[in-house]
Amino acid sequence: MQIEMLYWTSDLGWTSLRPAMPSQPAHLVLYFGQAKQEGVLGSLLQRFPQTPVVGCTSAGEILDWEVMDNSIAACAIWFEKAWVQSEWIEITSASSSHQAGRELAHKLAKEELKGVLVLSEGLNINGSELVKGLRSELGEEIPIVGGLAGDGSHFEQTRVGCSFLPRPNIIAAVGFFGPVVIGHGSVGGWDAFGPKRIITKSEANILYELDGKPALDLYKVYLAEDADKLPASALLFPLNVYAENAESGVV
Repeated sequence: MQIEMLYWTSDLGWTSLRPAMPSQPAHLVLYFGQAKQEGVLGSLLQRFPQTPVVGCTSAGEILDWEVMDNSIAACAIWFEKAWVQSEWIEITSASSSHQAGRELAHKLAKEELKGVLVLSEGLNINGSELVKGLRSELGEEIPIVGGLAGDGSHFEQTRVGCSFLPRPNIIAAVGFFGPVVIGHGSVGGWDAFGPKRIITKSEANILYELDGKPALDLYKVYLAEDADKLPASALLFPLNVYAENAESGVV
C-alpha cells in the first residue's frame, strides 16, 4: 500500500506531506476538515477524477502528531491487490437511521468484503441504530469503523461527501475487498469523575434524566460558568455510560 498525505490551509493552500504519486489513479481518497470553501474541495475532486473521494466536516483535524483547526487533511491511498467500493445514502430523519444502515450494508455485502468505513451526518442521526442496521446485513465478523461528522463547536450543520461536494444528511460508506488486513482501535483519554448515576429517563439516544433529575440541570452544575456555552461546552464533559452489570463504560 502507498499513500500521499495532503493538507490545506488558507495560508499555504494544498501541500503534499508524504508524496507517493504512483502512475495509476489512487484507489481511495479520504479527507476531513472544517474549511467551507467549495472551491478547495472541488480542486481535490479534480485532482483525483477517477477515484472515490470520501470525507466529511470535522471538529479539528489530526495530521501526524499535530491537531489543526480550519484546515483540511486528506490521504490518497493505493492498494497493491485490494479494491474498494463507495456508496452513499441520504437520510431524512434520525428515526430512519437503522433502515439507512441496512440499505448501505446491502450494497456492500458481497464476496471478499473485509471491512467497512462509515462517515455519517453528525446531527440528524442515531449512531447506535445506524450501526445496528449495518450489522443486520453484514453480521458480527466484518469490522465497521468510522464516525460522525462534526462542525467545530457550532452544532448547526454537518456535511459528508462521496465523490461530490459535501452536503447535509448524507451517510457514506467504503467497503474494502480482497487481500487486505484491517486493524482498528479506539482510545479517548478521558478520566471519569463524580458519582455514578442511573439513567431514569431516555428515548433512543436522547438523555432526559439522571437519578430522577433533569440531565441538563446536572450539566449546568458541573459546567458552572461554561453552562451558557451549551451545547458546545458539553463536548468537554462527555458521559461514560455503563450497561447494566458491565465492568467498563462507553464514552
